[in-house]
Amino acid sequence: MKTCPQCQEPFELTATEREFLKKVEPTVGGRRFEIPEPKLCSPCRRQRRYAQRNDRNMYRRTCDKTGRPIISAHHPNKAFPVYAIDVWWSDAYDPHAYGRDFDFSRPFFEQFKELSNTVPRAAAIVVNSENCDYTVFTLQSRNCFLSSRLADSEDIYYTYLALKSRSCFDSYNLMECELCYEAVDCGKCYQCFYTTSSKGSFNLLFCSDMSGCSDCFGCVGLVQKKYCVFNQQLSKEEYEKRVKEWWDGSHESMLRCKAAFADFAKQFPVRATQVFNSENVQGSHVFESKNVYNSYDVVGSEDVLNSTQIETSKDMMDCDFTYACELSYEVIAGGRSMRNLFSFSLVGNNNDVMYSHYCNNGNMNLFGCVGMKNGKYSILNKQYTKEEYEALVPRIIEHMQKTGEWGEGFPMELSTMSYNESVAQERFPLSKEEVLAHGWSWYDAPESTVAAAEGENVIRCEVSGKAFRLIPQELKFYKDMGLPLPTRHPDVRHKDRLALRTPYKLHETQCRKCGTKTWTDQNEDKIIYCQKCYLETVY
Repeated sequence: MKTCPQCQEPFELTATEREFLKKVEPTVGGRRFEIPEPKLCSPCRRQRRYAQRNDRNMYRRTCDKTGRPIISAHHPNKAFPVYAIDVWWSDAYDPHAYGRDFDFSRPFFEQFKELSNTVPRAAAIVVNSENCDYTVFTLQSRNCFLSSRLADSEDIYYTYLALKSRSCFDSYNLMECELCYEAVDCGKCYQCFYTTSSKGSFNLLFCSDMSGCSDCFGCVGLVQKKYCVFNQQLSKEEYEKRVKEWWDGSHESMLRCKAAFADFAKQFPVRATQVFNSENVQGSHVFESKNVYNSYDVVGSEDVLNSTQIETSKDMMDCDFTYACELSYEVIAGGRSMRNLFSFSLVGNNNDVMYSHYCNNGNMNLFGCVGMKNGKYSILNKQYTKEEYEALVPRIIEHMQKTGEWGEGFPMELSTMSYNESVAQERFPLSKEEVLAHGWSWYDAPESTVAAAEGENVIRCEVSGKAFRLIPQELKFYKDMGLPLPTRHPDVRHKDRLALRTPYKLHETQCRKCGTKTWTDQNEDKIIYCQKCYLETVY
């Protein structure tokens, strides 16, 4: 049993975790290198990864190459240059120009930080996408705005995590959805508003945990039902009449419906964990997956350990925010890549990359690189032949073994984001004093640098007092769908949706029906059923 040096909690790796570390051991130049067991416990490792990534904070600044005004995920006081997205991807930028020799008299992380402080970054991670400059971590999408974690999607606004979806607004975690609004954790849904944890459904209003349903209002836990209001079966005519009594598309009726639905939903049992069509799972919000341990928000994946927000991936441990990846360890923000270790932001066909940052689109065989694109056989951004690379990397790994750096993820001190800018502040919130006491970075953005609303249709948030603008696309959507205009700033709306979700942590409880012990991520004020009892009750 080990003690985590950060939180002082005891922890121990399982046999499965040890087997995984053996499975992903890299082979370079014919030599295989063992990956040591991690020094930090799983939650502290996740916190360290989350501290590398900024999903929602956007700033006004100028492109350091062209001087033109841009919006960026990097504030103006960063040590490194920041280029407009199109400039970064153009031939105007050559990452190899910043290459340098490895110094075996100094620690690796020290040398990496010096490189990181000089290499330009794109204003945001937007790969093979069109008209998505006001988004971050976007892959093969188009016409998206103020959203994050998008892939193969179109016309997505104010949304976090949308895959293969289109024309959706103000949502969180959508897969193959269309024309949805204020939808959370939904898959294959069409025209569903104020709806959570539902799949394969159409035309839902204020519903939760619905499967294969259509034309329902205020309902919970129904399967293949139609024309229901507060779980009561009605005729089509009765349904339409009852809905009109409740809902007229105004802000007042929205508040009244939300309150009534919240009260109604309290009487229904909830699943101990949100696990659907999956096998051998310890975690929650897991869909159509197999062999998932201590992981959350996993879709269509297999053999996933200690990870979060993993989609269509296989053989992943200590990874977060990855889409269509394989055989990776200690990676945060990956897309369509495989065999990568200890890296951040590898989006778009990047293979065999170690200890690198912001290397996107077609890289392979990189070690300690920053801001590469279509690169290969490079170390600290310096180009080598295949033979030179395979001779030098083993020497660097041996050096890192001696310094104690090999096998550890990037320390928080090397993050390009301040702690309060990063995703870590959402899941592991700390005060400014606590962050500084750890020796980590905190950034108080001057008002002049924060991306703010300008022009017509500007509204002041009823909660935060911050101004926000309604853009033409959303005004048209609200009008076409008969929805009220929002009265809260997009940041507040995101926090409201996040509050609907459970924490990434399980605790033991008893099934309220059969009394057996089970694990759950739900609050104890809910009626919690084990998976077996829930399925027997609902299905």
